[in-house]
Amino acid sequence: MKADRTGFLAGLLAYSLWGLYPFYFKALHDVSSVEILAHRIVWSLAMLAPFLLMNDVRTDVRRVLGTPKLLLGMVVSTLIISSNWLVYVLAVQGGHVLEASLGYFLSPLTFIVLALIVLRERLRPLQWLAVGIAAAGVLWMIIHAGVVPKIALFLGISFSVYGLLRKRLPVGPIAGLFLECLFATPLAAVLFWYTQSQEGIAFLRNGWFTDLLILLAGFVTVGPLWLFNVAAKRLPLATIGMLQYIAPTLLFLFGAFAFDEPTDGGRLIGFAAIWLALACYTTDALRGTKAARTS
Repeated sequence: MKADRTGFLAGLLAYSLWGLYPFYFKALHDVSSVEILAHRIVWSLAMLAPFLLMNDVRTDVRRVLGTPKLLLGMVVSTLIISSNWLVYVLAVQGGHVLEASLGYFLSPLTFIVLALIVLRERLRPLQWLAVGIAAAGVLWMIIHAGVVPKIALFLGISFSVYGLLRKRLPVGPIAGLFLECLFATPLAAVLFWYTQSQEGIAFLRNGWFTDLLILLAGFVTVGPLWLFNVAAKRLPLATIGMLQYIAPTLLFLFGAFAFDEPTDGGRLIGFAAIWLALACYTTDALRGTKAARTS
């Protein structure tokens, strides 16, 4: 029971921190999105480097570097998660927090579709219903707004593809994130060069508070992930599934009430469809967990 409580608190804190991301990135409004991405890569790598002292992490890293197929998989996952991070920061700093929240609401549902297509898994009736309702909600938003919610679809699909790829790669979470940051280091160097050639790098130029926020980029990136891994080891999958809706819900609330983004009736109908789809998804997950315990 103590372990379950610890896991639940870790998961609650992880998803709450992810939900608070907009305030962090909004506070860095004087720093360009590409420079923020570069700092996230560099400071996350610095924060993860001490974990190489652990035997299992070191073993995972060596195995990936010595296996071309695993190496290619990790390079691809690096490109996907880096683009996801960049688009998310662009969305927050550009005043699209609500659309970002929609993307992460869609993520578990797009993961189901990927499992159907890539893993050839069979969907249960409630899962089909959830996917159908979510698709109807997105279609309604497109018709209502007259534009495709590109940010939401990119964030939802890219994060699902990333999750599926990492699920299939036999690499531990800490070693995997270390390698992703390591492989993204050349990208960070290019981003720093580009920023310097344009408006100049903001680090050490915009005051101590901005510098402090930049230095916290490693913790902001790695901290919630570490808490999530603690929760994932201690909690049933269905509980994790329910906790994952905390972050996009907070994003939605902050976007609507803290950042005054437009929330007309048409958009709310689309979000309501997504929430209904997630309710179906969660109900199915709970039933599956109960059936597994019974058997």
